[in-house]
Amino acid sequence: MKGFTKILALTLVCVFLLSALVACGGAADNVTDKGQNTETNAPETNVPQGGQYDASFDRNSVKDNVPTDLSFEGETLTFFTRNDEELWQYEMDVNQLMDDTLYDAIYYRNLTVEERLGITIDTISAPGTYTKRAEWNDTLRTAVNTKLDDYQAAAIYLSTGSVLAVEGLYYNVIDFDYLDLDKPWWNQSIQDELVMFNTLYYLAGDIAVTELTDTFCMGFNKSLYDKYYGSTGVSLYDVVEEKKWTIDYMYDLVQNVHEDLDGDGAMSDGDVVGYTAHDPATQDSWNDAWIIACGINITTKVDGIPEFSFYSDRTIRAHEAVRRLSVTCPGTFAGGTRD
Repeated sequence: MKGFTKILALTLVCVFLLSALVACGGAADNVTDKGQNTETNAPETNVPQGGQYDASFDRNSVKDNVPTDLSFEGETLTFFTRNDEELWQYEMDVNQLMDDTLYDAIYYRNLTVEERLGITIDTISAPGTYTKRAEWNDTLRTAVNTKLDDYQAAAIYLSTGSVLAVEGLYYNVIDFDYLDLDKPWWNQSIQDELVMFNTLYYLAGDIAVTELTDTFCMGFNKSLYDKYYGSTGVSLYDVVEEKKWTIDYMYDLVQNVHEDLDGDGAMSDGDVVGYTAHDPATQDSWNDAWIIACGINITTKVDGIPEFSFYSDRTIRAHEAVRRLSVTCPGTFAGGTRD
């Protein structure tokens, strides 16, 4: 798509690709739009306002607002992505069926969009992990500043690619035609946090599969729980549903669970433990997940402007509770060997 001097940024922290693609194409030179703003919306009932989740709402009934006669006449839309992991590389486009449920769904999703809008979707990938962030950003920066038009959208790693926004390399997506940010497939929290002075430089939502696959979650061993606490008759699912699941509650459960199966007299990988506070493959504790889990804000908006609010009594209390659970709890294995 010729004429691009900026990049549409799609954040990856993760149903329908159409809105993002039209937003990109809206800035192209040779767009055919017959002026008939024919909405494809069917009458909607019980539509969630502002994208808020409603369990009684059938999300598939929400239609896009893109004119049915909008065409890009064979233009190519190219995403710049990372290829350090397979999913990162194929998240935006899969060029053939791969006998994989997820990748084949992405293939058919893009095929539907290509046929409807008269475009071709493609990707260019390069290493872009945290350690490769400078090189990845430089490649994107060069393409925009030199107007090479190698790609028109970038699937950025938000914590590293966001620095390019201050250089004016990204479009303000609020200005895009046909892009309805109130639709439920867009991440509303991104907008709530990042819109300032009527500008928004990032899109996130169902288009970014990794927003779901890389989401932090906590699981538990049901057999082990039944062994230690089955006699109580308490269901952990009920505890969560009743909003009683807290760090202190978890600590009380975890502290009693430890079996020295390998007989080395120390807590190690060969033991049964109540809580593993690290990734066995990377030894990373991923403690940043606790920030959200504890309801802590790094910034808080005041009159539409974010102010740093991380340092607070709540943050201190949360830090103490997480450290107690992750480091000093008798049933927690934090990685390595702990006597």
